[in-house]
Parts: sequence; structure tokens; C-alpha cells
Amino acid sequence: MKVTVKYYAKYREFTGKMQDEFEFDKITLQEIIEKIGKIYPKIGKEQINLIALNGRFVKDLKTEIKDGDTISLFPPVSGG
Repeated sequence: MKVTVKYYAKYREFTGKMQDEFEFDKITLQEIIEKIGKIYPKIGKEQINLIALNGRFVKDLKTEIKDGDTISLFPPVSGG
């Protein structure tokens, strides 16, 4: 199945790209994040708190991904 992963803020700097497209068999969000962390070690060192799946934020990393899904990864943010 084909999955698009979009990177935001400093994750774009870490990858040098706005997005990647991957081909996977059956996979969960957690497994994708682990694979991305191996490809991009700077992202792997981060705790990814904000993940959107097809435009909706999700917290359950056991969510299974489907063909054509888009995952958006946002780094931790702070402000005041």
C-alpha cells in the first residue's frame, strides 16, 4: 500500500523535504514512526506528540494505516 508522510516545522529541516511516499504492507502508525526514526535519526530522537491521519489528529498509535492514507508529523511546540 502507498502512504504519504508529511513533515512540518523542524521535521522538514531534519528531512530536507516536505513529504515522503512509502510502500508498506499492513502497518500501524507506531511502526511507521519507528521506520521514519531509523531513516531520519534526528526525528527518531524526538518524541512525536502531534500526528494527524488524513487531517485528523490521532493519539492511538496502534491505528492501522490504509492504502492512500496521509500522515502528518508535527514536532512538539511551546509558547506563551
